[in-house]
Amino acid sequence: MAKISDRIRIGKIIGNFITGKESANEMEKLHSWINESPENEAKFKTLTDEREIARNIDAFESIDIERAWKKYEEKNVAIKLRKQILRWRLAASIILIAGLSGSLLSYFNRSDVSEETTPEFFTSVVTENGQTSRIVLPDSSVVWLNSQTTLSYSNKFSIENRNIKLDGEAFFKVQRNEEIPLIVSCGNLKVKVLGTEFDVCSFPADDKVNVILEKGKIELTHVNNLFQPLDLRPGHMAQFDEQKKILSLQKVDTYEYTSWKDGVLIFKDTPMKEVISKLEHWYGVEINVNTPDVYDLVFNATIVDESLEEIFKLIEYTCDVSYKIYYSHNPQVPVIIEVSYGEK
Repeated sequence: MAKISDRIRIGKIIGNFITGKESANEMEKLHSWINESPENEAKFKTLTDEREIARNIDAFESIDIERAWKKYEEKNVAIKLRKQILRWRLAASIILIAGLSGSLLSYFNRSDVSEETTPEFFTSVVTENGQTSRIVLPDSSVVWLNSQTTLSYSNKFSIENRNIKLDGEAFFKVQRNEEIPLIVSCGNLKVKVLGTEFDVCSFPADDKVNVILEKGKIELTHVNNLFQPLDLRPGHMAQFDEQKKILSLQKVDTYEYTSWKDGVLIFKDTPMKEVISKLEHWYGVEINVNTPDVYDLVFNATIVDESLEEIFKLIEYTCDVSYKIYYSHNPQVPVIIEVSYGEK
């Protein structure tokens, strides 16, 4: 494939030929280029055809650059368009100076002069054990991250897409943008959002992904199309069981699932397995259950600022369990709690 500089040089020579300004040296180069291949000869005949020249000049003169600028400016892509229009004007100048038609511009192969693609890189926000955080995304959406959560997005976020990858739990308050929906990937689920408030809980070690909608509307899909796209309504929770491959829906008190962002944990007849999982993430501890019967229990409490020991004293008092707290030398998991059933 010829270099773009060679193509421009030949194009200018053809332009001079059309306007009768070619030199002897240029004619020699032109004949040499035409004789290189049948394709070059065919291109030359097309470009120098009088009807083709007239048609392309009419097409070029019909371009309304100012109107195009105004149209794109209204779509908030002024910077990108300004660069593109400068390219159009540069190309137009070459065509007019050389006396060429629009067909010659096509011959230059626009892909050779396209702007280099901006490399994509990702930003990750991580919360450690026992920590929560609040961040503002580039589109002004606000996200609360629960403990042991990682949220990632690219430098093209809010420009070309609003894609997010989530491992853990987060509450989203999304700025509305109908042209670029926000999409959260969590496990094998995708949550598509225009503008709304919702919670996603998707820890890699858990078997289930929970999506709780407070306001607005969201669409759930599975990467392998295991279920039809689902529109979730406010006040409902969708739960996908990764092992059983089953999606279930239920009406819930959403604040029971989203209160953590306000520093509150609410348990109402909550299965002990779920209680233990939430306490592990919230306090950054490891809880080992020695007897499976513990998982048959439920727990009721509202926790605001109680210490871990106060919580387990309450669990011990209200449930038939015993516990022991150990302090480890592992900074990642400084506390280990052993829980047993019926051994007070």
